[in-house]
Amino acid sequence: MEQIPLVSICCITYNHANYISNTIESFLKQETTFSYEIIINDDASTDGTAAIIKEYHDKFPDIIKPILQKENQYSKGIRGMNPRFTFPVAKGKYIAVCEGDDCWIDPHKLQRQVDFLENHEDFTLTCSFFLEQKGDIINEVTYNTDGLIYNEIYNGYEFGLKDTVGRWLTKTLTLCFRKSAINGILEKDYKYLRDVHVVFHILDQGMGFLFKEFMGMYISHGMGVHSALDKRALIETGYNVYKELSVANKNHPLARAMFLRASANLFQEYLLIVGI
Repeated sequence: MEQIPLVSICCITYNHANYISNTIESFLKQETTFSYEIIINDDASTDGTAAIIKEYHDKFPDIIKPILQKENQYSKGIRGMNPRFTFPVAKGKYIAVCEGDDCWIDPHKLQRQVDFLENHEDFTLTCSFFLEQKGDIINEVTYNTDGLIYNEIYNGYEFGLKDTVGRWLTKTLTLCFRKSAINGILEKDYKYLRDVHVVFHILDQGMGFLFKEFMGMYISHGMGVHSALDKRALIETGYNVYKELSVANKNHPLARAMFLRASANLFQEYLLIVGI
């Protein structure tokens, strides 16, 4: 009888042949008392990424579940690959996410995050600080924790949706959350459907916890979809993301507050670009 995994690791990838093996290995090195599955959506890569994923599937068929797109979905204007393709088929009570060019560096990451969520029913999301690698340089990345409640037992900070207004507390590669908290997100019919939307809906149903440890590695190589955009395009996209979130959740005061704060911050970035 197939064992139902407690955690579904959801990974999206596109032309990550130079990174995907390291990413998958970091998943497989997780030391847990529970079972997990690894769902990988490849968006019709052209560099051999899919072949590498197939090799791992052949070695670990009960763990690694590939979704190999035959046509590139991003080029069709489809956004939110995880919510659209991996989340719906995830069997776990919890979902952990990491893109195919990043990795985890703490073998106890999943165990610690799941233990916390299992013991705190009013929390829906956990995350952590992380390292960023750019070439040969590795830096520690932390975020502004002013005003957050420090939990000495778990060595981290408690936060709510209101604490994310005007700031971000981690990157996607460290997130682990309750699958039940994202049920219905596709019903909003978001056009952009970014991590902002996902985290908003998760934290709208419970608290978040930020571990102070560095549990993951963000690889900054300039080849990602967003990295390739110029600064003006990034600002425009950011504005549209928060505007869409506000419009779709027009009766939610924090969605409006997030849009207003993000607009102000993005406008300041634009002024710096144009030299005003």
